[in-house]
Amino acid sequence: EEVSEEELKNSALIIIGSYNTNEFLQKINNEIPVDFQSNQFSFNDRIYSGEDETVSLIYRNPFNKNKLLLIFSGNSNEYIYSNLSFNFIGDLSISKNTEREFLGFYKYDADLNWIIDKSLSRNYVEQKQQVNAFKHYNYIIHFDDYDFNLLRKEPVRNDSLFEAANIFFNSPISKTKTDIHIYKSFEDKGLIIGSTELNSINPADSSIHLVMNDFIIGNDFSKNAELLAHHFLGDAKTKFLKEGLAVHFSNEWREKGYEYWSSKIFLSGNIPSLKDLLNNEEINFISYLIYQPLAGSFISFLIDKFGKEYFISHYSNWIFNSNEINGMEKEWHSYLSKIASDYKAQIDNDNWMNRITLPTFQKGFCFAHVGYQIYNGYASQKAVESLMKMKTLGANSFSMTPFTYMRDPNKPVKLKYWEFAEGESIESMINLMNAARDLNLTAMLKPHIYLGENNWPGVIEMKSEKDWKLFFYYYEKWIMHYAIFAEMYHVPLFVIGNEFSKASINHEQEWIELSKKIRKIYSGKIVYAPNWGDEFEKLTFWNHFDYIGLSEYYPISEKDNPTDEELLKGAEDVVNRIEQVHQKFNKPVIFTEAGFRASTAPWKTALEKEGRDEIHLQNQVRCYKALFTAIENEDWLKGIYWWKWPSYLEYKGFTFGEGYDLYSPNNDGTEKVIKEWYSKIF
Repeated sequence: EEVSEEELKNSALIIIGSYNTNEFLQKINNEIPVDFQSNQFSFNDRIYSGEDETVSLIYRNPFNKNKLLLIFSGNSNEYIYSNLSFNFIGDLSISKNTEREFLGFYKYDADLNWIIDKSLSRNYVEQKQQVNAFKHYNYIIHFDDYDFNLLRKEPVRNDSLFEAANIFFNSPISKTKTDIHIYKSFEDKGLIIGSTELNSINPADSSIHLVMNDFIIGNDFSKNAELLAHHFLGDAKTKFLKEGLAVHFSNEWREKGYEYWSSKIFLSGNIPSLKDLLNNEEINFISYLIYQPLAGSFISFLIDKFGKEYFISHYSNWIFNSNEINGMEKEWHSYLSKIASDYKAQIDNDNWMNRITLPTFQKGFCFAHVGYQIYNGYASQKAVESLMKMKTLGANSFSMTPFTYMRDPNKPVKLKYWEFAEGESIESMINLMNAARDLNLTAMLKPHIYLGENNWPGVIEMKSEKDWKLFFYYYEKWIMHYAIFAEMYHVPLFVIGNEFSKASINHEQEWIELSKKIRKIYSGKIVYAPNWGDEFEKLTFWNHFDYIGLSEYYPISEKDNPTDEELLKGAEDVVNRIEQVHQKFNKPVIFTEAGFRASTAPWKTALEKEGRDEIHLQNQVRCYKALFTAIENEDWLKGIYWWKWPSYLEYKGFTFGEGYDLYSPNNDGTEKVIKEWYSKIF
C-alpha cells in the first residue's frame, strides 16, 4: 500500500506471494513469461496447480525496463513463504516440493526482448520415469536415455544388502519401499535437488538420491544403511558413529571399500586423534574422505570389542569421556593394524602412478571455476565443452583450483572445505577428471587459500611462533583432504602450496615435513608453487619436490611502448633468471601459472588494474609471443599453465569490482598464438 508509482518506475522490484494475494503480480501478469491465474500458473503450455509448486524468475521491470524484476510465487502463500530462497539458479525456475522441474535461461531476440533459450533450458519433468518397482526399493530415473544394463544389478544387490542389514538390527523387514532417485550427472542432481553429492538423503521424504553413470556409481549402500539405522536405532549423538554405521555396510565405499582406505590412512601415519574424531565440532575440519572410512572401521572395532547387542543398545546415546577415549585409542590402533596387515600387499601394489605417463612438456591452462553456478562450474557440461575447446589449442594438461578462505592473514584459523554445490567440490572435480581421461588431458590439482578480492596468500604472516605452529597444523588438515582425493581419483600432479611467500621462505622445514606426510598417502608427483621474485629465488627445499614450481609473472619491460625485440629481450632475461634456480638444484621447472593481461602495459606488472574501456588484446598477444619464444628450446622447463581458461566459454572476464579480468586467453588473437606455439613444443 505504501509503494508509489515513482518507486515502481525507478527501482528494482522483488514480488513475493501468490496471484490471489499480490496485486502487483496481477498488474504485470501480461508482461512476464509465466501466466499467473487464481490457484495456478502456466508456462510452455503446462499448468502447475499444486500447493507445493513454485516459480522464481528474473525479468525486466515492466515499469522500467532498465531495472530488474524478481518474482517468487506459486499457488500457496504459506508454502511460498516457508520455502523462500534467494539462491537464484538460472533465469526461470519451476519446482515441485524440493525438486526442480524446469530451468530456463534467456537470450535476446532481434528486438532485444528476453526470450527463453530452448537450447540451454532443462525440462526435467519430461525426463523423469519410474522403473519397475522391486522388492524393497522404487527406482526413479531422472534421464531419458539410461542404460538399463547399468541399473540391472542394483535392485538385486540392494535387496540383498537390505535384508542383511535388517538381520543385523534384529528387526522385521518393513513393507514400506524407499524411493531411490538416480541422476546421470552431478550437474543434473545439483540442478534438480540442489545437491551435487555422490549420494544423499532427502530428509523430507527419506528418499535416496545418487549419481550413476559409466564412470562413477554412487550407490555404495551407505545412504540406504543410514536410513535403516535411523529407523531402527535413531541417530547417534556423535557424527563419527552415525556416519560410521552407514559406511560399515558399504564394502564398495569409494570403489575399494572403507577397510582398504582406513588401512591406507593408518599405514600412512595420517590418522587423526580419536578425541578429534569423536568431537562433533572438530570433525568438521577433518576431511570426510579420511574420517568416513575410519568411522566404518571404528564401528567394526566397537562391535568386535563389545559385541553386537551391546553396540546396538548403546548406539543412540553413546558418549565417550576423555578417559574412555584415551584407553580405547591404543586398542583401536591395534585393531586397525590388524586390518591393515590384510591390505598392505594390495596397497603396496596399487601404485597407479606407475601406469600414468606424464607429457614430455605440459602444455596447460589453469582451468578456472568462474561461474559459481552449478550449470557453468566444474560440475557442468559447459565445463566439459570448455575443456574440449582448450584441447583444440594443443593443450595436454590443465589445473583444477579448489579454494578455502581466511578473513585475517595474521591469525591462524581452522580452514573450511568449500564443498558447496556451486563451487569446486570433490564431485565437480571428479566430473573434470572423467572428461580429462576421455580427452587425454593430464590434471594438476592446485588448491588455494582465498583472502578476498585484493589480497593473496603472500600476505599471510603470523605474529608469533605459536600462531605459525597453529597455522601449519590447520593447513595440514585442510590440504590432506585434497591429497587423499588426488590419491583416490589418480590426479598425477599435486601442488601442495601456492604463493605463500612469508609462510615459505622462513618456514621451509614445515613444508618439508608436510611433503613427507603427503607422500605417505599420495602416489603422484608433488610441487610447490612460489610467487615470482624473492620467494622463488630464495627457497632451498626443492630436493623434497618432484618439480620446481613457479607462478611466472615476472615483468618483461619497464617501458611504456617497448618494441617486440625489447619484449623478447626482457623475456629471455627472465628465463635466464629462472634457469639459474634450476641449475642450482637440478630439478625440472613447471610454470604452475603464467599470464599477461590484455591491458595497456601488461609487460610492466601482472597486477595492473584497468577500466572497462581499456582492453588491448594485441598487447597480450605480444607478451605471449615473447615468452613462448624465450622458452622454446629450454629442456629444463617441463610445462606451462596459462592463467586462466574459463569453465564456460561465454565468460567474458567480468569481475565483481569495476573493470575486467583480462587474463583469459579465450579470445581470437591470443588463442592463435597458443595454438601455433603449442604445436611447436614437443
